[in-house]
Amino acid sequence: MAGFIKPGDRVDVMVTINPSRSGESVLAKLVLSNTLVLATGTETERKGGNEKATPVTVITLEVTPEEAEKLALATTEGKLRLALRNPMNTDVALTKGATINSLLSSYRVFEKPEKAPDRSKKLVEPKADNKVEIIKGGTVSSVKFGHEM
Repeated sequence: MAGFIKPGDRVDVMVTINPSRSGESVLAKLVLSNTLVLATGTETERKGGNEKATPVTVITLEVTPEEAEKLALATTEGKLRLALRNPMNTDVALTKGATINSLLSSYRVFEKPEKAPDRSKKLVEPKADNKVEIIKGGTVSSVKFGHEM
């Protein structure tokens, strides 16, 4: 999201944790929801003595002390991801999180054909008296349409 997130935006913060030592599945979880971005920028980070310094994107968020604790733990235990929010959506999201099994189960192949959705049926039959109003400049006209059986 580097370059797209700017001060004043709102983001959701997610963490991906790979608890390899406990034998549990990888987990992705929403940690903070609808969080205000205060500042964005870059800083140079050096890892090790001889390695070259690399620029790192830094984003400052407005959080409560409790949210700061969650963010600190998430930073230590996993990888953080930010999702840019629609400015019109101010809802706080509560999620169960996602595991590899839940992710892949949404893309599973139906085992029996009768379980697959029947796409041959029309959900809504159009009425014969449907009409569309067309406005071109100052001219308004109406066109009726429908289907015949």
